[in-house]
Amino acid sequence: PMLYVGVLMMVIGIGFKVSAAPFHFWTPDVYEGTPTFFTAFMSTVVKTAGFAAFLKLLVVALPAASSVWLPTIVAMCVLTLLLGNIGAAVQTSAKRMLAYSSVSHAGYLLLGLVAGQGKLSGPAAQGIFFYSLAYSVATVAAFGVLKLVADQRQREDYAGLAGLGRTNPLLAFVLTVAMLSLGGIPLTGGFFGKFFIFTAVAQANIGLVVFAVVMSMVGIYYYLRPVIAMYLRPAEPGVPQTPIVVDGFQSATLVVLAAITLILGILPGFLSGLL
Repeated sequence: PMLYVGVLMMVIGIGFKVSAAPFHFWTPDVYEGTPTFFTAFMSTVVKTAGFAAFLKLLVVALPAASSVWLPTIVAMCVLTLLLGNIGAAVQTSAKRMLAYSSVSHAGYLLLGLVAGQGKLSGPAAQGIFFYSLAYSVATVAAFGVLKLVADQRQREDYAGLAGLGRTNPLLAFVLTVAMLSLGGIPLTGGFFGKFFIFTAVAQANIGLVVFAVVMSMVGIYYYLRPVIAMYLRPAEPGVPQTPIVVDGFQSATLVVLAAITLILGILPGFLSGLL
């Protein structure tokens, strides 16, 4: 019994670190109040490291206790997907939306742990790695664009993105690619990340896959809101419509991130063949 209690306490601790529900409530406020650079770091490097710890602890060290931690992971997964997606859908700040969406992505990664059923199987491990990479690249690209916009327009809401497709086509394109990837739209890395995860989970729990697909559809709604704002939303009074200044290094970095996202979506077999 004490082993079970210890395992559950460790699951709760790492769940807090990766922003899995119901231990996610710190995430939106911290992400919103933190400088964007560190927000991007926390939502990618810290989250990925947290899931590496999950794999090391549960799948490698404690596979025999899967009957204890697996139901807990399933419950956390469902709650994380539900609260993360609903929370993101009602936000008006693009940065806060990404904070809640990072919670939902923790839910998709938890699906990979469910798929393994206590083992680090090929499809589950491949799905977790591919999803983590695609998510991290798209997230860094999105936060990079939002930082440039916030620094010069002093706005982090959707209104601050209005007209960006006209004033800065490159920034709008990069943010569009990032949003489509995070939403799991085909021809982006995020699509195949979810595809690999869902395929692996379908062998263990088809009902969980159906629920995750429904939550993904909710995600598409809020990921399209920044895209609509950039290309279709009229500018509000007081929001500058002058082009945002972007230096060569920043432009090159954003282009590389967008290119990686598209390559992962067009040639996923190249990376998966290396795994």
